[in-house]
Amino acid sequence: MDNERNFANIGREEGVSAQNMQHFMSNSPWSVRAVYDQIHRDIRETDDLQEGGVLILDESADEKAGKRLEQ
Repeated sequence: MDNERNFANIGREEGVSAQNMQHFMSNSPWSVRAVYDQIHRDIRETDDLQEGGVLILDESADEKAGKRLEQ
């Protein structure tokens, strides 16, 4: 998907109703704790985030413009 990644549009793209997508996300059997634990492990293993780094979580998953890394 190029943009507008939300339950309704993902469902529309895949032929699934928005209500079914919401139900799936709300009632999925995965462990929220396991997801957070994996995120924490990934942060701890990323050297750039150990001192003075910033992590910004963006659920849209859109590619960001620009290549410059702030130092």
